[in-house]
Amino acid sequence: MKSVSICLIAAGILFCMEGNAQISFKTEYIGNSAYMYAPSGDESSVKVGHSEGSAIVCQGMANIPVYMKKNENGRPVAWGVGLGGAYASLNNKNFTDDMVAEIMNLKTPR
Repeated sequence: MKSVSICLIAAGILFCMEGNAQISFKTEYIGNSAYMYAPSGDESSVKVGHSEGSAIVCQGMANIPVYMKKNENGRPVAWGVGLGGAYASLNNKNFTDDMVAEIMNLKTPR
């Protein structure tokens, strides 16, 4: 995860020199809380044993122009590449079964 953050920061510095790229990076921390569930048909929540968890989520996005030019009518024509992704590290405690500890999502805009 640390290497992903360093690569995104380095890419951001490189592309910001051009002045045309759009890059964003954000992190979120979700503190410890108990796991709850609501049985079907019941509005009240029930705690799941002594289990609890927290999460750290990192998200990044980059839109990089590849080609920009005005056509014969003076209208701009632009081609670009867009990339985005998210990474979540989950800290689950006191569960009897193994739980998911990491989630990664990479995407390109359509």
